[in-house]
Amino acid sequence: MLAHRNELNTQNNAKCRRVNPSVSTSVFDAHAKSWDDYGSFAMVRTLCRDSNLKNISTLDLLVINVLLIMSGIAIRTSPYSA
Repeated sequence: MLAHRNELNTQNNAKCRRVNPSVSTSVFDAHAKSWDDYGSFAMVRTLCRDSNLKNISTLDLLVINVLLIMSGIAIRTSPYSA
């Protein structure tokens, strides 16, 4: 899971552990750089550094956490709104 903010990285990792407590996860950010577990939560700014890109593990799946903020009018008229 790739996020652009440390808060999202921390929240995503915590939620994953709550939903799947038996799945081990690791973190790749400014403080920890681990790909050792089943799933990893990474920070964009840390990952995109040349030294880190050279050492990246082979990825089976990359999930990018993106939040799009739309105006109220766009949300009400969007085909994706509930």
